[in-house]
Amino acid sequence: MARDVVFFSLFYTYLWRVVELHLLFHGAGQITHFPSFYTTWDFFVQHASVPGGPANYLAAFLSQLFHDSWLGALVVTIQAWTLGLCITRMLRAATQRSWWPIRYVPALLLLAVYSRYQYFFPTTVALSLALALACVYERISRQRNQAWALASFLTLSLICYHAAAGAALLFGLICSIYQLSQESRRRLSLVYAPVTAARPISWGSLPSTPRRSMPILICYPPPRSYCVP
Repeated sequence: MARDVVFFSLFYTYLWRVVELHLLFHGAGQITHFPSFYTTWDFFVQHASVPGGPANYLAAFLSQLFHDSWLGALVVTIQAWTLGLCITRMLRAATQRSWWPIRYVPALLLLAVYSRYQYFFPTTVALSLALALACVYERISRQRNQAWALASFLTLSLICYHAAAGAALLFGLICSIYQLSQESRRRLSLVYAPVTAARPISWGSLPSTPRRSMPILICYPPPRSYCVP
């Protein structure tokens, strides 16, 4: 725990004082895909009603915190810490070994990305959701029968696909590998792989509703020069 505090404190300080994440927010015309966030019902419904929309909605909201370097650095630090904890938890559950050095790998990768002022925050938010749901699956299916584990996987995979779209493939892969490591449940991994692959196809066959136009009302941060009336 102490080494985590030291490492991520240095990580946070570097992002805040050296990288200065507010430069990503302003973009200087170089970052054209930085999202806006609108406090309208239509904007929420537009994201909540499509696969991957909830992750993009959350990413759009948190991205506005990049307006202040210290807040943006805090968001990225929490995300890096969460990714590291989720990865080491799943590795420990699958192998019964301590993988504590691995928890710093996501932070180092994010540091390399942000040091080059590249913006992939929506992608990392989706991956974070997939990993978090994989940890939830490991927790609720542990020491339960195969029927419970399968039902849990189907439910969480549906949630993951709607929340994070393509990141559901990562969720399915992690759960399949985890089940392979469990001698009594290896057959389940043969079910998880095709279910994960078929999820986008089955979802895409459902009738879709036309998207409504998104009214522009207001966005964060508060200063008027950054908001669209």
